[in-house]
Amino acid sequence: MVIALGAFFVQSGQLGGLNFGKINFGVPLNSLGQNPVLKYNAPKGTLGSPTASGGSQTGGSQSGGSSGGTTGVSGLPSGTGPAFTPSGVSLPPMPAGSPTARFSDFYGRIKMGTASSKQLSLKAVFQSGEKVNVTGWYFKAKNGGWYVPKAINIYDPTGLAEPGDILLGRGETVNMYSGISPVGANFRLNLCTGYLNNNRTFSPSLPRQCPGADKATLRNFSAQCQDYVPGAVGGCREPKSNPPLPYYDEGCRKYLENFSFRGCFDTYRGKPSFLKSEGRVWMGTSFLNSRHDRVFLLDKNGYLVDWKEY
Repeated sequence: MVIALGAFFVQSGQLGGLNFGKINFGVPLNSLGQNPVLKYNAPKGTLGSPTASGGSQTGGSQSGGSSGGTTGVSGLPSGTGPAFTPSGVSLPPMPAGSPTARFSDFYGRIKMGTASSKQLSLKAVFQSGEKVNVTGWYFKAKNGGWYVPKAINIYDPTGLAEPGDILLGRGETVNMYSGISPVGANFRLNLCTGYLNNNRTFSPSLPRQCPGADKATLRNFSAQCQDYVPGAVGGCREPKSNPPLPYYDEGCRKYLENFSFRGCFDTYRGKPSFLKSEGRVWMGTSFLNSRHDRVFLLDKNGYLVDWKEY
């Protein structure tokens, strides 16, 4: 009886929805992005997972769209039927060399920005209030590929916060660079991350847009304090350990403790504007050609989101 039921499900394709591909990361998930060019073990057959709009792809077909799929270039799924059309989006012809014949539901909503041998970027261009999880999406180039890793959403002074999936909201970006993170982690920028430039070398540098001195607060301190502080702490700089202040101006010395990564974090962590709209990720050794390449961005189902040439 059990054998007969098993044979029925296999022949009828009812197990198609359980046939997922397997990602062999080769490194711990929390290190993903520091050791690139990861191997993708493709599924045998077709994908079976929900679409972003709530449809499904099972048994080689997609509700409201295309027909069966096969295993394509480098083990990534590609459709043999017409390209799937995301709702309300006008599609261009499928680009030459695409590793899939289907467009993603995210086409026109997440776009590639910069594409070069040293940098890739993604931006959310939709107008809704949703968040799109791009961790696990795949960049496919001529001679390799790389999965978008996890990143720390709130990078704190301990540097020990756990990374999580990268969720892009309206107008938010993630910039990905070749090389290794100077702090050993991918992270979202915040009001205070500019201070990290003071003891690490970032290329490019992190934005130096930390909160400056408050004039109303400075009026409570000595004239020397009012002259010294604005120029000493601008651009996320930390004041000298022995500032030129009167011995009696302990209030100013205490105020200067705010102008460090920890002091800034403790002061501004609860502000609505604390988190920036940009994330920084490092790809390790670049999988991209140093001169010319064509890069395809694929979602978790292996469907085409965007592409760039340089």
